[in-house]
Amino acid sequence: MNQTQQFHIYHCTGENAFQEIEEQPRQYVGFVEASSLESAYLFSQNFDIPWNLANACRSTSVGDVIVADDGAYMVMGQGFRLLDDLSKNDSELNSLESQSNEC
Repeated sequence: MNQTQQFHIYHCTGENAFQEIEEQPRQYVGFVEASSLESAYLFSQNFDIPWNLANACRSTSVGDVIVADDGAYMVMGQGFRLLDDLSKNDSELNSLESQSNEC
């Protein structure tokens, strides 16, 4: 039986949104509880209702980052890529953690 964990979601902002580019600004938009990275991605989609009722954001897409207990993963066109060196985004991700009011 898989245990659930919190997956924190960061959406790309700016002109390079929706592209598989590691170095770009991202904004923390919320978290989901899931048993896998794939489930976290599915739970952060706006199918019938917004996935985050407290912060109505777009669906998670290519270029966005999902942070799990074992690392940060960028959403790719197909699957996910573990970001080995998150130091380039660390300050951005950490400073945006508390700014979850805007998408």
